Amino acid sequence: MEDSSTQSIRRYLKRPDWGWIKFLNYIKCQNADSLDKEISMVKRPTSITIAAWYLIVTALLSLASIGSLNNPVAQELMSKNLLPMSAQYFMLFASFALTLVAGVGILLRHHWARVLFVAWSAVSIAIGLVTSPVKILAIPSVLIVALIAYFLFRAQAAAYFSAKAVATDA
Repeated sequence: MEDSSTQSIRRYLKRPDWGWIKFLNYIKCQNADSLDKEISMVKRPTSITIAAWYLIVTALLSLASIGSLNNPVAQELMSKNLLPMSAQYFMLFASFALTLVAGVGILLRHHWARVLFVAWSAVSIAIGLVTSPVKILAIPSVLIVALIAYFLFRAQAAAYFSAKAVATDA
């Protein structure tokens, strides 16, 4: 059972016209220690954990699959792309690095990491749609990115990431 001060904190945080900073200034003299405990107790939603680990594992698997680029079928498909091979390799390594950074950043509760993932995915998919000879291959990517973006930006995730922002601002 929650004490009255915790209930009061929850009630004020639900008010749409109260920003976190304004709220912190309001209660600084009254109950800041209780709020710190409340913020640190915000647990990572399971969907965020799954999404972050999915990004990390797929980034590492893409790095491990670099050897398959010597496959004649892969080489033929890459040669049909409008981008030069060097640009395709750059995109491959940039995708690996940015996806890995985003996954780790999400696990570490950094808001910028989820923005990085969505922004880079949008750029990558757009480039792929413009340059790829087989456009239908983008459909699974679009669906996976949309699903992960949904989990990264829904209300539970927003509360999780904003709690970190308040904790670092205080």
